[in-house]
Amino acid sequence: MLDAHLGPDHWDTYAFVNGFPDNPLDFLDTIRLYSAVIWPFGTTVTTPLAKATSGDASEPSLLQRYTTSGGRLLHVSIGMAGTTSQLPRYYIATVLGISADLAPVAPLKNFSDLQALGQQVWLPPMTCSSDFGTAIGLSPLTGTEILYRMEECCTRGCFGTTNRPPVPCDPVVVVRRPERSATTFASVVSAGLQPEYFVRAEAVDVFTALLKDELGVGAP
Repeated sequence: MLDAHLGPDHWDTYAFVNGFPDNPLDFLDTIRLYSAVIWPFGTTVTTPLAKATSGDASEPSLLQRYTTSGGRLLHVSIGMAGTTSQLPRYYIATVLGISADLAPVAPLKNFSDLQALGQQVWLPPMTCSSDFGTAIGLSPLTGTEILYRMEECCTRGCFGTTNRPPVPCDPVVVVRRPERSATTFASVVSAGLQPEYFVRAEAVDVFTALLKDELGVGAP
């Protein structure tokens, strides 16, 4: 996808072969050479991610410093919020712009054939292709805009029951911060789903649109 969107010579992979740099500013200086950072992770926060997201109001995290100085960040994870999330709560609220609590509390499972629906005309739909996929409902804070919601899922038992369905039944799965009304391009886009369990061609289209139309990242 990145080769097609950016060109093979215009992106790279940062590998923490020897762990996180002894001087954290070396990491910050490196990622500032790039217009965007894509950082997917699972339900476990690795040591590099912990170091990059650790911070507070008096000393912002490295990734917060990156985004506030013009960098763009795309997080893809089902572990960015919820009771099992290992991300710092300050980072979740101030950088991602979402609550640490999921909405609904239970993650989505068994939602094959349902679509993640873009909330703007330029955001294409994406169809789940496997019941092995998981997604989480994000709860955006003030200043954060909803980009994707899942199709209504309560009647399918996606949250573990159909007797007392949780709210909302069409959970938010992708958000941006700040809102488009504040600035055309976002600093951060957060996706609480697993794109590998969606139709590949559709997932490529969705994440290309997120990079291009929401984060403003395109070929040089």
